[in-house]
Amino acid sequence: MLRQAVTKVIKKAAVAAGIDPALVSTHTGRRTVVTALYASEGVDLADIARHVGHSRTATTEGYVRQLGQRPKHTAEAAARALDAVG
Repeated sequence: MLRQAVTKVIKKAAVAAGIDPALVSTHTGRRTVVTALYASEGVDLADIARHVGHSRTATTEGYVRQLGQRPKHTAEAAARALDAVG
């Protein structure tokens, strides 16, 4: 599957969920997964780094450094949108 096709599905799901499609991307999803694994599931940062293919844990730390700045309702809306697509 091409990255562009995935991006198109994500944008369509965002519109269906009432989210501005300019605010979501495949990278947004990646950041959300990393943040959820770290903050909600308590997974070790080094394990997450290996899982997502970061050679340095510091890269993964950058994903979670701004923890809490995204509103919870936005994350929940994104999850609903992804559930509807799947």
